[in-house]
Amino acid sequence: MRGASAKRVELLRWAVQRGQMTPGAAQRHLVWKCAMGWFSNWLSKVDIGLRPRNVFEGTEVNLYPFTERGLRWLEQNFDQFTEPEWSPGDRCLLLSEIDCLRLGRVVQKLRDAGMKVRFYGRLKGWDGYSLFWLQRHGRIRS
Repeated sequence: MRGASAKRVELLRWAVQRGQMTPGAAQRHLVWKCAMGWFSNWLSKVDIGLRPRNVFEGTEVNLYPFTERGLRWLEQNFDQFTEPEWSPGDRCLLLSEIDCLRLGRVVQKLRDAGMKVRFYGRLKGWDGYSLFWLQRHGRIRS
């Protein structure tokens, strides 16, 4: 029963007391919900997150490896980036200005490798393909 919310446990307890559910059925329900919640969280893990380096301005982006798989990919493909720099304090890869201008290509490489990518901060909602990032920051005109 670990991991089940207290409210769900109370509702099931109430259903058992009223005779609407057997104790065994309530326990199976809790085990199933906990197992499925864990499994869906495990499947939806993000391998690499992209986040703007500065909150309000600039086009610099950092790559954050969230899983062992994402970290291994960054280690193996470190030389594919232009002047990459690892930040031990932030535990992320600082992309150069050139790589930030080609951010769509970086995202495409990650997705081609099967990485689950998520965008944070000002990048949230970006599809990873459009020129949104460059247009928004005045690098190109539409």
